[in-house]
Amino acid sequence: MLGRHRILVLLLGLGLLGWSFMPGAQRLEHWLYAQLSAVVPAAETPVNTLLVTLENRQVSYPLLAELLTRLQSARVAAVGIAVPLHRSQTSLSAELLAKLSAQSGAPLDPQLRRQLDPDAELQAALAALPGLVLAATPAFVSNTALAVEAPANRLAWLLPVLSPGPWPAAPPFVVDTTPLAIFSANAVVAGSALFARPLPAVLVSAPLALRNGESPDSRYTPGFELALAATALGVPMDAIKVHPGTGLEIGTAWYATDAALRIYPRLSSASRPIPRLSAEAVLAGDIPNQQLRGKTVLVGLADTAPADSALLPGGMRGSGLDWSARTVNALTNVTFVSAPYWSLGVQRGVLLLILVYLLILPARLRSGLGLAVGLGLAFLLLNAELLLLILRNTSLPLGLPVLFLLLGHSLLYAHRRIGGHYYRLRDARDLALVELSNNLRAQGRLDTAHRRLTVEAGGEALREALYQLGLDFERRRQFAKALAVYERIAEQDDNYRDIRERRARHQSLPETSLASTTISHASTRLVVDDPAVARPVLGRYEIERELGRGAMGTVYLGRDPRISRTVAIKTLAFSEEFESEQLAEVRRRFFQEAETAGRLNHPNIVTIYDVGEEHDLAYIAMDYISGESLDRHVRPEALLPIAQVFAIGVQVAEALDYAHAQKVVHRDVKPGNIIFDLDRGQLKVTDFGIACLTDNSRTRTGTVLGSPFYMSPEQIAGKKVDGRSDLFSLGVTLYQLLTGQLPFEGDSLTSLMYQITHEKPRPIRKLRPQLPNCVTRMINRALEKQPDKRYANGQAMAEAIRRCAEQL
Repeated sequence: MLGRHRILVLLLGLGLLGWSFMPGAQRLEHWLYAQLSAVVPAAETPVNTLLVTLENRQVSYPLLAELLTRLQSARVAAVGIAVPLHRSQTSLSAELLAKLSAQSGAPLDPQLRRQLDPDAELQAALAALPGLVLAATPAFVSNTALAVEAPANRLAWLLPVLSPGPWPAAPPFVVDTTPLAIFSANAVVAGSALFARPLPAVLVSAPLALRNGESPDSRYTPGFELALAATALGVPMDAIKVHPGTGLEIGTAWYATDAALRIYPRLSSASRPIPRLSAEAVLAGDIPNQQLRGKTVLVGLADTAPADSALLPGGMRGSGLDWSARTVNALTNVTFVSAPYWSLGVQRGVLLLILVYLLILPARLRSGLGLAVGLGLAFLLLNAELLLLILRNTSLPLGLPVLFLLLGHSLLYAHRRIGGHYYRLRDARDLALVELSNNLRAQGRLDTAHRRLTVEAGGEALREALYQLGLDFERRRQFAKALAVYERIAEQDDNYRDIRERRARHQSLPETSLASTTISHASTRLVVDDPAVARPVLGRYEIERELGRGAMGTVYLGRDPRISRTVAIKTLAFSEEFESEQLAEVRRRFFQEAETAGRLNHPNIVTIYDVGEEHDLAYIAMDYISGESLDRHVRPEALLPIAQVFAIGVQVAEALDYAHAQKVVHRDVKPGNIIFDLDRGQLKVTDFGIACLTDNSRTRTGTVLGSPFYMSPEQIAGKKVDGRSDLFSLGVTLYQLLTGQLPFEGDSLTSLMYQITHEKPRPIRKLRPQLPNCVTRMINRALEKQPDKRYANGQAMAEAIRRCAEQL
């Protein structure tokens, strides 16, 4: 059977392997390729391509016609126009132009005719210009098709299908930019992604041919860069042959590509950049003909928005037009990085090898040593990819295997650390539960022992304790309870001892024999994680998930659908916690004090929105706040700074002073009832309205509700308490937050109560000498046995804490 760590690794590996067939994975590879290209020696490539940019995105056709006429006169090799020519700019029809000419009795002035019919002027300029390629949206190109050679093997047909799309990360095209028929009559129209906005985040490759459809007989149309380069080289489109998945023949030259018919132009030397000229400079005659003659010219729009730029090889940024110019220049000079059509197969093969390696990894290499080994192997893979680029001018996509290697080792390391800690804690818990169960069984309290042993997961010792408990139930003829115990064991290990036979025997007993021994499973816990069951509702609140459990009930995250407010809902099951003769008085006192607490409105007191009872559960809906209770800061190794403890004491004292002024006494002030958001410094006192139940109340099991460590002497004695009792509890809380120890501790509840009512606390500065002297006076006064000797109210205690804080 696969261990849990192997299942996690297997799922991760299969997930990444499946992701490798998606464009997103290859975008990661392209980003890594762009970064590695920065350390690869640049090619000293001749520059026979240049850019001419138009500043205005609403291109004037007469201006473009004048620019093309100028380029024709300079005798350029080829011109690629990456400007949308899909809209007519002529506002008058040909018939209306003829009528105007007839009415004037003479041909229209050429200047006037250009203004009235800019389409005709651009058409004339395009028709007069040889070697012309127009860019259009790939999805709408249909007038040019390339010859397709039969693949050398059947697998080659599959390669384009299994690889990502022809233009990595390009967004869908929703506008047809195919040039008007009058413009494309004497030109090659080729698909281009230059009109996509925004451009892909990374541009490292360019498609030479675009496939229209996914069927094997789909046509291939030339990419804009291929068409322009072929035109510049004097190769007609019908002389280009596509070999699906492997490359293209352009005339007599062979261009190897990856599986999606893309090439990776090599990074050019910084001393030979692609020249970028403005159309205004060309028209003004600032550019001599010698600089234009014989060049391949790309005419496009100047960059005006961040969406027009992308990450290019070498780590630099550039526009789609810059990348097209680089691609054309690389095609005409045959300077590009080889990306074999089988490179994706190598990537997936390495992924599988790493998966097998991680699955068979021994235990000692799933620790920190294994993490170091994984980092070393990842470093070697990255260097292998870099060396292939430098020495063999070949690109293999190994970024995803590197990612898998790092994630896999990190996952195994985290699983080992967390799992080891979990099992140590579980074993310690199981040992304590087994000892408790043995004591309870010896006392004949089998039901209590069963409740104590019902945990989510346990080890061998816990299962043995449960098994012995089941045998005790059998001896008492409590077969339903025994069956419940055996079902619990089977959930953890269905093969444990003779558990299958015992379960089968008890399940086959007649229902009537079990009726008298049915277990009552009433609980305050609601089922919120079963997808087959609708989410429970308390009152008008929809329960979403459990937040925590305490001695008095369970706290859930809820939502008020009427006003879409998130609340925390605390539930209490009175019928389970109190004897029947107490229920009426407990309910009355609870709702009365919860209603009073609901009127409290203080920034450091949790707001109570609602109180009610449903399904035998009493509940309080209160404000849901972020942060954690101060319980996590009462250990010596997790103490808060002294100044921060003083600030907490001031806020709690002032909150209690406000509550006492409203005739509300908390009765259970302790770190667990103080929620503190360390990041925002926000503090809230909670459980007002619930703590009334802790005032000398015992459950039906004899357990005292509340926290006796924090109780005042008068509260322990069962006397009537006022706000000074809360100040005593606050003194105990501050003592613990400052030292990590309680002022009163005992081996038993009786011993603890005696210390609280008769003995003085241990001097606080002996536990933490760096505390100022005023802390001793402040704590001692708060912990006076007689209420009259304590602070008169919370405000007085808050002022004392502030004065002491000034001495830090």
